[in-house]
Amino acid sequence: MNNKVIGLVDDEEVFHWIVEKYVKKLNEGCKFMSFFNGEEILKYLNSAPEEVPDILLLDLNMPICSGWRFLENYVSSKVKTDMDIYILSSSIDPEDKVRAKNFSIVREFISKPISNDFLKRALKRI
Repeated sequence: MNNKVIGLVDDEEVFHWIVEKYVKKLNEGCKFMSFFNGEEILKYLNSAPEEVPDILLLDLNMPICSGWRFLENYVSSKVKTDMDIYILSSSIDPEDKVRAKNFSIVREFISKPISNDFLKRALKRI
């Protein structure tokens, strides 16, 4: 599990700090990448980077480019990776969970706050 990359797309800076601390506590060898909206991660992926996240934790409600817009653009783009995408959202709308299932690239819909148990499970998959 060393040298794995975890990416977070969320507009809350404090949440990035919390998730990074969780990830490093569970596995010091993991690299953590921060993106603050869907547009940032799309630009990054379109730049043909050498390193892409193994796991992408994606918030839905963000300014500039929402998680939904990211998913729509990612699916229709030529950029393809082996990322496991998990939606992390504070949304309680059941329609969001249904909509998430329409994206085959979404592994799971997780309600915030994030838990150590979820991260352990996700890290074991990669």
